[in-house]
Amino acid sequence: MQHSYFAAGAIILVEGPMRCRFNFVREGHSAIYPVRPGDTYADALLFFGIVPDTVLIFQAGKSLPEDEPIEADEVDIVTTSSRG
Repeated sequence: MQHSYFAAGAIILVEGPMRCRFNFVREGHSAIYPVRPGDTYADALLFFGIVPDTVLIFQAGKSLPEDEPIEADEVDIVTTSSRG
């Protein structure tokens, strides 16, 4: 299986398992997650040490639920805050 993602302005093609690029918008960095069958966005966030309830997940401007299986090649992660 072939997948593509952006790195330093270039498109890189990768053979093998699916990978999803997580763009941490407020923090200004990205990380690549090697997706296994059945992995959800919550699984990936926990892998990165992030509590899923503290962020919003977007793909092409559309909000995604944390318990949805990963199907996108790239998502944006926006940290939320609450003072409640």
